[in-house]
Amino acid sequence: MKRRKIPFMLLALVFVFATAFPATAFAAGGNTINEVTAITPSPSNEAELVNEGKYTVGALENGQVMITANEELETYASSNTSQGEGQWVGVLIHTDEWLNNMEYSTDGETYHHLTDADDNEAASVGGGDGKTLVYWLKSEQIGAGKTLYLKGINGSAVQDQVTINFTPYEPVEITDVTGITTAADNEDELVNEGKYTVGALADGKVMITADEELTAYPSSVASQGEGQWVGVLIHANKLLTDLQYSTDGETYYPLTQADIDEAATIGGDDHSLVYWLKSEEIGDGKTLYLMDNGEVVTSVDILFTPYSEDGPEQPAPGEATTIPGNTEQTTIPAIGGSTPVEKIEPTPAITDSTGTDDQDDSEVKGDPADPDVNENDDDSASDDDSVLGEEAKTSDAANPMMFVIIMLAAAGLVTAVLVSRKMKRTN
Repeated sequence: MKRRKIPFMLLALVFVFATAFPATAFAAGGNTINEVTAITPSPSNEAELVNEGKYTVGALENGQVMITANEELETYASSNTSQGEGQWVGVLIHTDEWLNNMEYSTDGETYHHLTDADDNEAASVGGGDGKTLVYWLKSEQIGAGKTLYLKGINGSAVQDQVTINFTPYEPVEITDVTGITTAADNEDELVNEGKYTVGALADGKVMITADEELTAYPSSVASQGEGQWVGVLIHANKLLTDLQYSTDGETYYPLTQADIDEAATIGGDDHSLVYWLKSEEIGDGKTLYLMDNGEVVTSVDILFTPYSEDGPEQPAPGEATTIPGNTEQTTIPAIGGSTPVEKIEPTPAITDSTGTDDQDDSEVKGDPADPDVNENDDDSASDDDSVLGEEAKTSDAANPMMFVIIMLAAAGLVTAVLVSRKMKRTN
């Protein structure tokens, strides 16, 4: 058999490739950052690091990490006075390379050698394995993201980077309250859906109005019993599993993935929870409280209007209500109240001798809603006394005239009688 010779050019390529990429490059594959985690203060510095425990650090994905503030962060001065004050947060950058074989940069241009001092600093907040460094940032300056660059030295060919993003704290808020939406697998069970409407959220209150008679039926949770069940979806601005709820403002319960799953079956999402109520027990209202990080920050009151065949229920006697078009509250007096209401008798119409109504209904006698009526009238209410006086004078002047007429008539009659007697004597 003939021995085959390995081509010289192939050997040359292997040599060039091996010398261009050291063994450390094969071990790290060019990338070295494997995880980013939150720091863990020690007893010696926990009083100084006042923001620890107030934010969470997300998973490393595609070179990106999100820090999320769970409450308001505090501003304090760095132990390095040249760095000044800020709402400081810190993360641990875990790598596969020794720190003293790398340099770091925050702008991608100017690099600084990592030393044992960096390893010691990381050790004070949960690092200390020789391959982990701590990255401190002023959260208010992170903006669109801050990137940390790493590159190898001393024969290390690592080249890697990670971008830190930040979501500021936002207090929990109930953004909306809506009706539920049944699905094919639960519409037979939720027999009251479609029988009531859910009003708009306003001033922390929502009104549920029954549009027809509701049906009493047992809950799928036997311990909750039977009732005329109604449900609403409470929408929040935060992930549901980051919140706790209460119905009395004292005892709180964590919201879980099971609550998200339940809401999803009736039209909700991971920011929604369903609130079930027995409508007949709502009374003056039921309040749902949401708590974020141990502090009550929001609530909503659920009110209920029962169905009535006569339309919306009228306010009970003594209950304050607002008349449409009137900004003032009006209280409907209680029947049999201590202050009697004076009965206003209608003004009778002027009638002629046949009893026919002489009042002209088509004539506008004066519109009380018209501000121009009687504005410049000389016969205004201030002159009513003089007008009545003229009427009285006219009435009093009529009596002497009638007396004169009667006297003249009597004189004429006497004259006629005397003339008649004279004529008879002449004849």
